[in-house]
Amino acid sequence: MTNAISTPNQTLHLTPHSRILTMKQIPEPSFDVEASGEDAIDALFDSIGFQISQVGDYYSLLEYTDRIGVQSSIVRGNAMLQGYCWKVGEGLEVWSWLCTSEGKIFYESCRPAFRSRYTHVLDPWELIEYEESGNAILRGFVPDGGEVLLQLQNLTELNPQTFHYAHLHVAFAGIAYSGYVRSGSYLKRAAPMFQLAEEPDFTDEAYESEYLVRGRVLAWRALKNPVTGNELVWIYLDVGALRLEVLINRNMLQGRLKIGAALSARVWLQGHILVEGDLQARYEGVDPAYEIGDFWYPLQRGN
Repeated sequence: MTNAISTPNQTLHLTPHSRILTMKQIPEPSFDVEASGEDAIDALFDSIGFQISQVGDYYSLLEYTDRIGVQSSIVRGNAMLQGYCWKVGEGLEVWSWLCTSEGKIFYESCRPAFRSRYTHVLDPWELIEYEESGNAILRGFVPDGGEVLLQLQNLTELNPQTFHYAHLHVAFAGIAYSGYVRSGSYLKRAAPMFQLAEEPDFTDEAYESEYLVRGRVLAWRALKNPVTGNELVWIYLDVGALRLEVLINRNMLQGRLKIGAALSARVWLQGHILVEGDLQARYEGVDPAYEIGDFWYPLQRGN
């Protein structure tokens, strides 16, 4: 089955997986195997339901995102970085970037994204930008959760004033290359884990934000890429240091998924900085589980 998006100038063909994978066909994730370069990007697009089987697929997706995506931009010295965000649906996004200076194009790239549900606070934090590629790595500490490194997706959407704050509200999730589900009792033999796949080298633009994760499934739900129809799974995971959202293509998930099970995966950690409007949009009202007195208690002053 092939889905196509028709535009005035072009038809973009997006082909979902046609193969059926059995448990024997997907080995348990090997934490010694790393994806890099074009293979990594292809695999990450696969994880959100877009199959990139050849170079032409990548550039078709990039050009389509340039055409219909919501545009935003920032200035860096003499250059302008333009971002285009195609909101696919179900939190799925495709971002393309174009960097120009004095009428010349320096680079153009495209990558997958997922806007996660839950919010974290980073304090302190730092931003590492790469002029050569437009990539931006956000590094910070989650209270009681330790250090995190993530690919910042919405750099061009942000007002420069955002980076004057001492702390940032961030929503992040891991896009998984593959996942392996075991019984929850497995965590008695192998502790929950949230660690970088390799020590980052900030002089290189490699995928510093790849993590090895293992933890208990707290919640999960099925998603579907609205364009290709590919089935995805959103998983909420307790990895010990923090609670992490993971998105994975169902075809790349081995084992029976259920609440309480143990999941092991290699993920690419990415996310978005939330501004005041984003935070207000996520407000769901007062939690009825709390008594009114609970809200006043922190304001009490000791004698």
